[in-house]
This record gives sequence, structure tokens and C-alpha cells, in this order.
Amino acid sequence: MARRKGQTEAEALLTLPHVSLIDGKTYVRLTYFHTRADRYRSVTKRVDTIDDYAPALDHLKRKIGAKPAEYDPERMTFDQLMAEFKKAKPNMPKWYAAPLEEFFGKQKIKSITYGDLKEFRTAREVVAHKVSGEPRKASTVNREMEVLREILLYAVRHEWLVKSPFTKGTETLIPKSEEESRSRIPSPEEEARILAQCVGERAHLRPILIALRDTGLRKGALLSLTWRAVDLENGLLAIPKGKANKRRPKVIAMTGRLKGELARLWEKADKKAESMIFGGIKDFKKAYGTACRRAGVEDLHIHDWRHGFATDLMEAGVEERIAMKAAGHTDPETHAIYTNIDKRMARMIAEALDGLHAARRPAPSGAGEAPELNEWVN
Repeated sequence: MARRKGQTEAEALLTLPHVSLIDGKTYVRLTYFHTRADRYRSVTKRVDTIDDYAPALDHLKRKIGAKPAEYDPERMTFDQLMAEFKKAKPNMPKWYAAPLEEFFGKQKIKSITYGDLKEFRTAREVVAHKVSGEPRKASTVNREMEVLREILLYAVRHEWLVKSPFTKGTETLIPKSEEESRSRIPSPEEEARILAQCVGERAHLRPILIALRDTGLRKGALLSLTWRAVDLENGLLAIPKGKANKRRPKVIAMTGRLKGELARLWEKADKKAESMIFGGIKDFKKAYGTACRRAGVEDLHIHDWRHGFATDLMEAGVEERIAMKAAGHTDPETHAIYTNIDKRMARMIAEALDGLHAARRPAPSGAGEAPELNEWVN
């Protein structure tokens, strides 16, 4: 590489991939995932001239056992980027990875443009849902685009890309406004019918569903809880740390029924603080589907139980400011998404308004008789 006119050796070096300025001196630095340490590490080598750059880069690649193509931004493909990303995110669902690998595959990551991202989104919008056969929802496509954005930002953080192609267009590729807000929550009758099916081989579902409804925790956070988080004596449950819960209070008081369920689980537990409350269950989708089918309940997602938490706070008359704090919401509009009005609550509202209207009517002129309709019209 030749220096531009007026450019110093150090300035020219800093334009090259993997070159950093450390304490005023230029170094080639590679970041890699150390499998035994289970974390990322960096190796560096001092370079003073452009001629030192290529040998230093090759030396570091050999030192960490990397193939040149895996770390060379000029040649790195999307498949190679995905391989590195999966090391950091080993639990990445295959239904997110497969379409991305099929579409971008051997394409070099430096050649991916905003137009390519837009083309991928368009392609995913026209693919029918595998189960229902219906067009994919905007929210589903948005989730896939969010995963793609995370992967490309991963490449930026490791200096395999200078800038994510998501930032190069003027039109957002993840339009949240197009998503339909889901307003489904389990009614008391549906809840009772489903919980009645949580017996025998599905008995493990009952405390989990009650905990989802009465704490508003996400499924992953709930299943990761250990007994260290539980204070049965005072009826308190510690909220797990993490980005999703950072705005929630540190503890939440347990409802009577949740405390009862956890007390029964504790009696059967090994009494170790580090043990998982729900026995290390990773997922319960199949058992939940069976319980819903036997209860005669349709289109009720597991996540809808969590939505019911904010709705219950509203119905119970908890002040909105406190309810938002309990649910971890800072924006009233976000909180409103989680406070769903189902048919039962809609009827309650109508009945309350009927009561208000009745209270506003003037006393009838006759002896205990209500005025005729035409009297109100006139």
C-alpha cells in the first residue's frame, strides 16, 4: 500500500485493518475467542512501517491458530462471520441462522450493501409461514432483521467491518410501526382451564405459568432463577439482573398463590441455594401446547401470560406510576402495549360507564318511574 501525499507512516498504518494506536505507538491487534478461557482475548505486535504490517499480521494469525481468510476483512465471507458469531451465541435458534446463511452465504461481508439488506427483507416478507401458510408478520421479519443487525455489529466490534450497512440507508429496515400490537391475554376462565390440565406429566407447568402471570418476568429469566432469589419467609422474589430487567425493582412481592407454589417446590428441592427453582427446564412448549389443546384454548402464546401481569396491575387499581415501575417500563406508550383490554374487561368498562350514566340521570318526575326514551331525546 502506498502512502498518500503528505501522509505520515503512522497515519497510513492507521488506515489499515486491525491497526490500533496504543500509548502513541502503532500495533497490529487481533481479537479472538479463547475456548478454554471461554472469553475473548487480544494479541498485539508493534509495527513501525507499512512494510512491517503484513508480516506482523501473519505472525499473529499463526500465533492464535487462525486461517488467514477467517480474520482477513478483505476476504471474510458471511458464512465465516456466522461461524464466529455462533461461538459467542451458541444458542442462536436455527430458524434465524438458516435463512441468513442461505441468502448471504459465500458473499464477502465487505460487499454487503444496504440494498442487499433490503432485498433480504423483501425476500423474507413473501415467504409463507411454515405452519399456518399465511404471509409472515411484520414483527417476525423484524426479529430476523434485528438478528442480522446484531451479527453485522459483531463484525464491526471485531474490526472486520468499518461500518454496518444498516446505517447507510435513509429508510429504516426495521419499521416497528408496521407491527401489530398483540392484545391477547388469558382470561380468568381460560387460565383456570389450562391450570386444571397442569397435572401428572404436565404438573411442572403450573408454577411456571403462575409465575409468568404474577411476576411479568420473561420466560428465559424465570427459568434461570435459583433458590437464592427466593425469600419465602418474607414473600419476596429477587428480580434477576440483565438488560431486560434493569429498570425493574430489585425485588417483587409474591402473590399468595405464587408463594404457595414455590413453597411446595422447595419442599421437594435439595435445599441448595444454587439449585434451579424449576429444575433446569429449558423449554415447555410441547407440554404447554397439549395443556391448551385439552383446555380448549386457542391462540394463547406463552408470552401472553407475561402480558397479563401489567393488565392485572391496571385492573387491580394499582397507580400507573407504580405499575410502570413494577413492570420495568419507562414509557407510558410501552406500558400501554402490555395493558391489554380483552372482551371481559371491555364489558367491565361498559358496565362502569352504564353506572356512571345512570348516576347522572335526573330523578324521574313520576312515582319511581324512569323517563321515557323520547324525554331524553327532547
